[in-house]
Amino acid sequence: MGKHITRHLFWGTEKRSPGPYGEFYEAAALPADSENPYLDVYKAPRERAAYLLRIASEVEHALMAQYLFAAWSLGNPDLSPEQLDLARSWRTTILDIAREEMGHLATVQNLLTLIGAPQSFARDDYPSPSHIYPFRFELEPLTKVSLGKYVLSEMPSDEKLEALERKHKIEKGEIKAIRQFVRRSGYRGAATVHRVGKLYDAIASLFTSPEVFTELITTPPAAGPQKLKQYIATQDINADAVAFMVKPGEWKLGYEGLLIFAPADRTGALKAIEQISAQGEGSGLDDFDSSHFGRFLKIYRVFPDVSSWLPARLVARNPTTNAGNPGASQIRDGVAIRWAKLFNLRYRMLLMFLVHSFAVETPVSQSARTSRGLLISWAFGEMYHLRSIGEILMGLKIAEGSEEFAGPPFEMPYALELAPREPDRWRLHRDLILSSQRYVEELLLVKTGFETYLRGLKSADAVALEQAIAMVGA
Repeated sequence: MGKHITRHLFWGTEKRSPGPYGEFYEAAALPADSENPYLDVYKAPRERAAYLLRIASEVEHALMAQYLFAAWSLGNPDLSPEQLDLARSWRTTILDIAREEMGHLATVQNLLTLIGAPQSFARDDYPSPSHIYPFRFELEPLTKVSLGKYVLSEMPSDEKLEALERKHKIEKGEIKAIRQFVRRSGYRGAATVHRVGKLYDAIASLFTSPEVFTELITTPPAAGPQKLKQYIATQDINADAVAFMVKPGEWKLGYEGLLIFAPADRTGALKAIEQISAQGEGSGLDDFDSSHFGRFLKIYRVFPDVSSWLPARLVARNPTTNAGNPGASQIRDGVAIRWAKLFNLRYRMLLMFLVHSFAVETPVSQSARTSRGLLISWAFGEMYHLRSIGEILMGLKIAEGSEEFAGPPFEMPYALELAPREPDRWRLHRDLILSSQRYVEELLLVKTGFETYLRGLKSADAVALEQAIAMVGA
């Protein structure tokens, strides 16, 4: 059998797929496996990989937003000095994890670029429970229950958990107890919090080397789920796509925990997926303490329950600027709603800077000033603005007379697509900056107490507007 030939025994009939795309097999007559959420025999391997990577992007984006919200919520003003120090240490840890999720998100975009698929920065506001998402999307203050969800979503496989138990890194039955605790809390999706690592396992299987000969033996649907092994064709992995990928040097800025990979081949893709998974769940005993799973578990073990003390502010769950959003808390205070709309606008600006940066090729000379460099610089600036505005919203009441604070809504924009013409893309950035200026002027008039920050933002926007207008005419 040649290296591009995969043999299939299809209900007793041998089928062969020779040729350069021999590893692509479309089993149109096979039913999908309802027991395996990642198996869809009707999709070609490259298309299935693009689908799963798009979901991975949504998951990383959603986790990053939820972790940021939880971290910013810490700092109840009623805490003692000792309690406040502890809450600040947890805040630092969770913000680091959120930053690392940003690296995962960038790497997923690079993997999509590698196989010629479009980037995806989308994120559902309230996705329905499913077999793919780790848990329901919820913007909520940090509690023992939300921590439990984070532990369960970042945890490794059962095999690795058993190894951690044997080495006394975790207690026997500890994870089971956390799942039971989350379930008893009344969380609707407690029984179905899924491991993020399972999704990456499925993606990695599609990048596995096609040099390995596999045999597919299927049986009639009544006999059980189908067993399928497929690979992305070598011809569908484009090394030239590296020019459009995010590079570690552009984004890491000295932070060693930020893992960004720009793979040029199958081996590099597998390494990237392996390292992302390892940072999330830990690849073994040595990196348990540095993994997201290990760090969340350490906080969970010492985090107080509701009957003790409350590290987080009383922040509304799922704050929104829109009326009639089921499961959300509408921001009604006049000042808070203005800050919330400014936050949403700056959030959209960040996402559009990221989307646009992937459409610009890396210059040959790294020292050259380019539109790509400008977009990346703006994106980093927006991260700081979102943190500042998010923390302001954590201290503003959601409505007059309410005990709850508003918090940042992280509402997704109506669209993230780029215009086909480059000048029109810069017109979008120009228009968003102009909108920001109007919000800033309005907030300056109502005297919110954050005039120094607003004047700084106004000044930064003035410079960015000049740059955007220049790019429109370039």
